Amino acid sequence: MNKYQRTKDDIIARGYSVEDVENLAKGLVLINDLELAQSMIKTLVKISSPLPWRHDRDFGALVLQRYSMEAVSREVSRVMLQQAVESATWCAKCCTSGGEGLARAEHISELKLMLGDLSR
Repeated sequence: MNKYQRTKDDIIARGYSVEDVENLAKGLVLINDLELAQSMIKTLVKISSPLPWRHDRDFGALVLQRYSMEAVSREVSRVMLQQAVESATWCAKCCTSGGEGLARAEHISELKLMLGDLSR
């Protein structure tokens, strides 16, 4: 099972719903209008922020990462990953121990690699 699915399943098992976050991300992949996409991303961040950070991952960042490569617009994919980096960075800044911070920084590195690959 991948990190996305494991984190999603754990959040759901704790009584949270991720359906609205996922549906918004699925809608994002069909958008060509960058301004509309940015507005949708802001909404996604807002509705995902109450979700717990399971397995040292911000679910909003994970869902943006998961669906970014399916976006019909390369520019929308890029802004999805940029927001994922911001969300993962915030998650990392809120760590309470060194090991936790390193684990969360790993996600930031993954996202930055994806963003770099997209820029090629």
